Amino acid sequence: MGRLIVLEGLDGVGKSTLARGLADALGAVFLRTPPESLQAPRPQVDLALARHPGAAQLFYAATVLAASEQATEVLARGQDVVMDRYWLTTRVYARHGGAALELREVERRLLPADVTLLLNLDEQERRRRMAERGINDNDRMTLRGDNAWRILDAYRDDLRRAVAGQGIVLDISGLSPDESVAAALRCCEAAASQRPAAMMPTTSDGPPRCLRQAACPVAVRLPRAG
Repeated sequence: MGRLIVLEGLDGVGKSTLARGLADALGAVFLRTPPESLQAPRPQVDLALARHPGAAQLFYAATVLAASEQATEVLARGQDVVMDRYWLTTRVYARHGGAALELREVERRLLPADVTLLLNLDEQERRRRMAERGINDNDRMTLRGDNAWRILDAYRDDLRRAVAGQGIVLDISGLSPDESVAAALRCCEAAASQRPAAMMPTTSDGPPRCLRQAACPVAVRLPRAG
């Protein structure tokens, strides 16, 4: 069986670039949610469902379930899958947008990840990247007030869910694309061997922090929820 490796994080942190690079390095199949076939009509879907957060949540949940089934087929062939966004994004953004659907049955049917990398990036760098590629409505939402920190904290909380597998927070601030891929590979190797790349206890003033020293990122492994 292959491995399911998931990349999560805020808009603009470089998930898609890193996911594609990681897939190339591993010889893995690259998948994303929503899939490529829905990227073009996605803005119209978002607009049509803007006033219906529960319906929007169901749309994105459906794309994750389809991706899970596709990944299951690939893994059965012995290939790894690198997934650009998965269930945590659907949960986090739905809650932030006002949707209250729990969708426990959907989550139970999903293929759990072997490892989920939650990417962290310096906020100024994230904003610069978004400005360079063009800012969409989801980007703008993360730029308002303290939304980015609220969403990131929600990701960290959900990273302990069983569907996330081995949860690791990876800070790629200041790293080149190649260095980011190398860092992600080390995290995947650490997860596969059941050895944390590094550990840091939860601080009294908040959730575990991401650290990076020189060109070698230090990842924080989060325990799974019971």
